[in-house]
Amino acid sequence: MNIKKLIEKISDNWAAKIICFALAIFIYIFHQVALLDKKTFSVPLKVESEGLLTPSSQIPPYVKVSVRTKSDSISAVSSAGIKAYLYLEEYTEPGIYSVPVSLKLSSDLMLVEPLEISVKPEILRVELDEKIQKYIPVEPSVSGEVEKGYKISAMEVVPSTVKVVGPSRIVNKMKRVYTAKVNVKGAATGFMQEVSLDDVNHLVKPLPESAFKVTVVVEPEQGEMKFENVMPSIVNLNPLFLVENTVPAVTFTVGGTVPVLDKIKPDDVSVCIDCISVEAPGVYELPVVYSVQPPLSVTEKSLETVSVTVIEASVMQEETEAEEDGSSEAESEGEGVKEMEDTAAELHEERR
Repeated sequence: MNIKKLIEKISDNWAAKIICFALAIFIYIFHQVALLDKKTFSVPLKVESEGLLTPSSQIPPYVKVSVRTKSDSISAVSSAGIKAYLYLEEYTEPGIYSVPVSLKLSSDLMLVEPLEISVKPEILRVELDEKIQKYIPVEPSVSGEVEKGYKISAMEVVPSTVKVVGPSRIVNKMKRVYTAKVNVKGAATGFMQEVSLDDVNHLVKPLPESAFKVTVVVEPEQGEMKFENVMPSIVNLNPLFLVENTVPAVTFTVGGTVPVLDKIKPDDVSVCIDCISVEAPGVYELPVVYSVQPPLSVTEKSLETVSVTVIEASVMQEETEAEEDGSSEAESEGEGVKEMEDTAAELHEERR
């Protein structure tokens, strides 16, 4: 058969032959695909932005990667052999860009045949901004309540500032960052605790990322307790003398820490009038002495001094005896009058 006849046979009904050839290829490919198994993974997306720009819009932390290969090879495929990247170094001007997601396969995965691999999304719209750095204060944050009667008097963070790196439109608005919560529940003394920073915008990177030391100073609260209408006692008075008048009651306020005030007892507080200076009867302006147990102190007093009339104890005794004698005489006279009245009544009855 010469070449001319061969060409004629090939070109005879060429349209039908092309269709059959295409169908054969499709059937072969469909058969091959039908023999492949599929696995889908969520792969972390790493952003490479070591240049002058950095993302200022949200970027998904994961992408979906699908792998198809023969069933006897699919079990060896894992997400550990797949890395997803977003390369941003090539961009030099702020703006919005469509950036393709790049995949990097391990050497073992590259040897698998056949291998079909796809990623979703394939392209991400990313807003890029100028990368800047700034030092901003670090402030502590707490949770819970300290022991009743105590308060947090001071808190300190070391280091007190942190360098943050990120897009200018975000970093320029940052005034401070906070530590993670420090639990002070039930604390009655100061303490130190190492904590990390609280959630910072993930587009901003704090440096250093190491722990921060938070020192919490806990001290007792100051309070007051009022004592009203307390009758002072008389002390250091010579037994030869007596106080004639009634001394007034006093009101005073005791100050101290709340935990100590909550435990105060009657014996811890006393009020008296010191008569050590009294050497003779008379009227004296004597000091009122307020006594409290340390560390308590008297902060307010209704009286600093009182007027006291002092007399001899013998005079008081004589007056008391005279009053008793007068009372006895009056009683005797009363009894005599009653007897006379009774006698007169009896005579009257006899005459009738």
